[in-house]
Amino acid sequence: MAVVKEDPDQINISRNVRLLLVRDGMSQQELGERLGIKQTNISGRLRGAIDWTIKDLTGMSEVFEVPIDVFLKDPKQLWPGPVEPPSRRRSKKAGYTRQLDPKAA
Repeated sequence: MAVVKEDPDQINISRNVRLLLVRDGMSQQELGERLGIKQTNISGRLRGAIDWTIKDLTGMSEVFEVPIDVFLKDPKQLWPGPVEPPSRRRSKKAGYTRQLDPKAA
């Protein structure tokens, strides 16, 4: 079992990435393909078992069309309503329509 780290920056990155995945209706698999990373490594990063890198942040900034600093901010300051996305199986296609726009923050 991998050790999960408690680095606040890594936690903020993971939470913001999860919310951006929901916002864009994108799967971990698709994000991995666009970044050239296996889905299992995306999952490990989201769980905190693997650290996000500058290369990851740069790539995700392009994929999600947001500034890099969005990933490091406290999700509570960026996103209206609850900061945790709904269950992992729901997306925009499943009726999740809350507007998530970090550019407005």
